[in-house]
Amino acid sequence: MTITGAAAGLLILGTAPAFADPTDTPTATPSETPTSAAVPPEPEAPEARPKDTPVPASPKAAAAVPDLVMEPLTKPAGKYAEGETFTVTVTIANMGEGKAEVVKGSISALPGAKFEVTDWQGLDPAGAGATLAPKEKRQLVFSVRVTEATEATGRIEFAVSAKDETNTADNKQQVPVDVVPWTTKGTLSGTLFLDKDNNDRWSAGEGVAGVDVTVDGPRVRGLKVKTDANGRFTAADLSAGEYKVTPPGLPDGWLVKPGSIVVRGSATDLQLRAVRPLTDTLKVTAKFNEGSYKPGAGANLTITLANGGSKDLSIVAGCDFDPDSEGPGKTHLEGTNNPFFWGNLVPDQAGVPVRAGQTETVTVRGTVPVKAIERGVVHVHCAFGTKDNPFVDGFPQVFALAKVPGMNGTGNGHIFEDRDGDGQPATGEGIKGLVVSLLDPFDGKVVATTTTLHDGGYKFENVPAGWYIPVLKGPWQLKFNEFLVIAADGWGDKRKLQVVPGPMPAPDPVPAPNLPKHPPNNNDTTSNQTVALAKTGANVIGLTIGGVAVLLLGVGALVFTRKRRRS
Repeated sequence: MTITGAAAGLLILGTAPAFADPTDTPTATPSETPTSAAVPPEPEAPEARPKDTPVPASPKAAAAVPDLVMEPLTKPAGKYAEGETFTVTVTIANMGEGKAEVVKGSISALPGAKFEVTDWQGLDPAGAGATLAPKEKRQLVFSVRVTEATEATGRIEFAVSAKDETNTADNKQQVPVDVVPWTTKGTLSGTLFLDKDNNDRWSAGEGVAGVDVTVDGPRVRGLKVKTDANGRFTAADLSAGEYKVTPPGLPDGWLVKPGSIVVRGSATDLQLRAVRPLTDTLKVTAKFNEGSYKPGAGANLTITLANGGSKDLSIVAGCDFDPDSEGPGKTHLEGTNNPFFWGNLVPDQAGVPVRAGQTETVTVRGTVPVKAIERGVVHVHCAFGTKDNPFVDGFPQVFALAKVPGMNGTGNGHIFEDRDGDGQPATGEGIKGLVVSLLDPFDGKVVATTTTLHDGGYKFENVPAGWYIPVLKGPWQLKFNEFLVIAADGWGDKRKLQVVPGPMPAPDPVPAPNLPKHPPNNNDTTSNQTVALAKTGANVIGLTIGGVAVLLLGVGALVFTRKRRRS
């Protein structure tokens, strides 16, 4: 119950409330006027309470930010011509309290010369950038190329930036660079020779006469210069710059690499040394040691290295030329790049020593890919050479094959004569009515036979998956020595096999197999394209695919090397 007004005052004075029992005290009549003592006093105002004083908020701490600083740069020694590359050491530090993220570099050039950075050491302006912790210092060596030289001195300004950085005043430095103006003229000379005595220099009678070398530079493209009777060549009145000199292909297997030289106004002399391929002296064989394999099983191989030369060698192997997991790489033995399995043959190891005139035999192992069963085989494809040898085209190579039975598959495609030279079957190019047999490369037995349709199309179904040798019964022969693929995963479909006119073979017996020299190409690539791709040397040590002859020995393929086929 809430009591307010006069009633409250009555309660305060002790007066009984209206519902209390009556007493002997008479009640007042309306004509009586109450005395002052009977007037209730005004209620006291409640005691004022001071309002709560707000506690002042703590000042917000400033966010930690990065602060990059670049130290002064040292002028590069020497003078550089157009196309030439030099290095500049750049030291940066993050002196801020925050982490420096997305750190990138940039350059600008003042009049006199133009430059480009060819190696940013992780600070590429188009890249993701680097990260520096607070107080971290980092020294970077940038590679810089002269793109234009108009005066004797150029100047580069290097700068760095970071995400959320506010103080950029000390992020850049300039450095002068001495250059050779392009108007300076000079002569490029050199010799192309066959190093027959293997002494690393030109000797009488070794010059390659009457061939064109090609000269390319910052202001010259495709200049042809012919060699004289001694193999000498000269290109006069060239602007100062770095030039690349490319020799032609040489006969009889000789190998030579392009050379480069800088013209600064003085005489130059470039030696283009041709050498014999390593296949002349190093012979390699490889053989799977067990019979057929199951998916995921271990496989052992015996590799023999025979050095018929006069110099000791340390041999490494580059394997699996096509790492495409759905291409030939799907059946390549796993573990060839693991020192635990292949020891010193792995490219980043010391190499297997083979003394001059000696033979070394090593046993290596690996794992059969689980999905190899879909194609019925496991293979190894490797090239063998020395780590310091740039002439990878001449490295001996091996290709060994073993069965992984268990699944049937299909194979289809077209057999055609490529009359227009585009590598693709066109109307009228298909070979109709050609009998095609599949020979097992391990025992030489015929597995299946079919006849091509009116457009040269062929089709095999429900045949054990594998790589087979196609034998043609008619006046045609394969243009390229290659497998016909039967696969359970579709890799044998839409194949393109080129043929050329050939002798009519006897219908029986079937000719002995001639095992192809490398794995099949992808089914969207024709054989002539495979050869071109092989010459790019796409693998771990830049090795190329090419000529090996293969003999069948029981359950494994033993591979002997010879000069690589050129086409």
